[in-house]
Amino acid sequence: MDTTTNEVDPNSFVKLDAFTRKTYRDVYPAIDPTRPELSQAGKVIVITGGSRGLGRSSFAASFARANADAIVLLARSSINLAQTEKLIKDINPSTYVLSIALDICDEAKVKGAFEKIKDLFGVPHVLVNNAGVIPAQGTITDQNSSQWWETHLKMLSKEVNVRGTYNVTKAFLLLTGPNPANPTTIINVTSAAGHIVAQGMSAYCLTKLAITQFTAFLKNEYPTITSVSLHPGMVLTDMGSSVLWLEPFMRDTAGLSGGTAVWLSTGDKAFLSGRYVAANWDVVELEMRKEEIIRDNLLTVCLRGRWFSTTMGTGMAGILFHLIPFEHAALHYIAIAFFVLNALLFLIVLGMSILRYTLYPEIWKVMIQDPVNSLFLATCPMGFATLIELWVFICVPQWGDWAKTMAWGLWIIDAVAAAAVTASLSFILISQHYVTSLERITALQLLPIAATIVASGVGAEIADILPNAQHAMGTVIVSYVLWGMSTPMAMMILVIYYQRLAVHKLPSRETIVSCFLPLGPLGFGGFSILYLGKVARQLLGESSAIDPIVGHIAYVLGLLLSLLMWSFGLIWLVFALATIYYRSPFPFNMGWWGFTFPLGVYAANTILLGKEMNLMFFKVCGTILSSAMILLWLVVATRTVHGAWHGILFHAPCLQNLKEKLEDSQDDAMNDEA
Repeated sequence: MDTTTNEVDPNSFVKLDAFTRKTYRDVYPAIDPTRPELSQAGKVIVITGGSRGLGRSSFAASFARANADAIVLLARSSINLAQTEKLIKDINPSTYVLSIALDICDEAKVKGAFEKIKDLFGVPHVLVNNAGVIPAQGTITDQNSSQWWETHLKMLSKEVNVRGTYNVTKAFLLLTGPNPANPTTIINVTSAAGHIVAQGMSAYCLTKLAITQFTAFLKNEYPTITSVSLHPGMVLTDMGSSVLWLEPFMRDTAGLSGGTAVWLSTGDKAFLSGRYVAANWDVVELEMRKEEIIRDNLLTVCLRGRWFSTTMGTGMAGILFHLIPFEHAALHYIAIAFFVLNALLFLIVLGMSILRYTLYPEIWKVMIQDPVNSLFLATCPMGFATLIELWVFICVPQWGDWAKTMAWGLWIIDAVAAAAVTASLSFILISQHYVTSLERITALQLLPIAATIVASGVGAEIADILPNAQHAMGTVIVSYVLWGMSTPMAMMILVIYYQRLAVHKLPSRETIVSCFLPLGPLGFGGFSILYLGKVARQLLGESSAIDPIVGHIAYVLGLLLSLLMWSFGLIWLVFALATIYYRSPFPFNMGWWGFTFPLGVYAANTILLGKEMNLMFFKVCGTILSSAMILLWLVVATRTVHGAWHGILFHAPCLQNLKEKLEDSQDDAMNDEA
């Protein structure tokens, strides 16, 4: 990336990382450490890297202003520690200061330091893991592997930034313990570098990502302790000034991050535990959005199952190129291209997910217990279903019976997975204390149910190509069962979701695209029941075991239900478009893929109605909807590639208010810890 700064707004990085509408670069009333409401009286504060930089000018100074009883400084330099101690005494002579010179990478010395803390003060209340270093900069190819690993990552960044943080945190936890009667706070000073790519700083950025995730693990393993990853903003310290091209952006005051740390250490901030917070954000707005942050699991960092939504949208675009009633040879070849692209996407995302849960199996437990991210497991079988459908359209006509058998086998796997997802995730949702109020109901709860609806529709298409009538009839029956398992549940959730909207109004801007999700079960539910009726009429017409009239009844009922579901979907489409207009503009994020698949399946049902009733109205409407979906896919895919290339999509919905005004900019302030 270009790191020139001559024509860039000095507030660019603050805007790039903005989560709240209002941002700050200096202390403001809500975080002023001299406010009585933020008093740290009676508390013992432990600060690593306290000899200089932010450790001195930000955290030590701010906690002294907040009347902390005692401040413990951990750093290597005795001389610099003495200067920090003098600063604290100048600010607040009543604050007791204990300076301990040590290397936090030495676990034995860290343990000894906390034994001394215990002897003097008992149990500390706040830990600020501020110590860190920035290694020399250089691109990956500029350095040999041993230089990058041993010198930059392992010896410097990883040893201090990660291992040192681990050592101090472990000693702190062993001393304090998860005691609800003694509320404690851990503030891990991290950086936006953990989720935004900065050229030449790969080693440093990886350690910051590690610290952010380490904080998430702290929250999971010690839920009674408030642990927060704090990005301190862009402060011009001796450490931060080593990144020369960032100097023009370093306009934040040291008091900004210090005041934010004091605020995080005061009162109940459990809603931010395990999450990323930037000092520039408006803490008043953060508290106002408390329910939203908890409900949507914002401000967390990880690769989520929602990347499978890219395969759903891509696959659906390819399917629509095949279904469009106005045939042209070019459409077939475009559908093939989408099939190949979707197969590659699915394999990449599946491989990354398998690797992630294999290397870090403990993440699975955390994810499956998450009330939002667990729902996105349903996107995996739905993405796989689009591949099966494209296989039926493209490969079966070319390769014959073995391709039909292959499609049938793949569908069986998908149907089992979809049914398992629907049953398990729905039960987890009703058995755990995830949703305790109507306000926390979201359209995302349709996802596990939609997986089975999609499997039933693909099953109808599989039954239509199977040469064996018994196999085909069995597939139709199973598909009806899948449809019956899921569609009534989807209708119930839609009723509850409408009540939630009526009482608590529209969803937040960050999750606004979820308003399109009701089109999914309605669109593919209608497609499925109509296609099943079509195949049932054909199979029963050739069967002597059941009266053929049953097949005709199934077809007529399927046509009627499909039309009714299409009509019901129409009002939800109007709601969705009106919501988008009312809430716009809103920032790009991975949630935008939620536009594509629901609109695509609704278009597919429209086209099928047009073909079965031979009505030009539905054919034209289906083509218009298909064109709109494909255009949306182009926009979303382009923005996704851009965002992935610049590294701003590999974090949770937490940072979904990112302002993409800096396409050539670098990462935020390199965390200025001492």
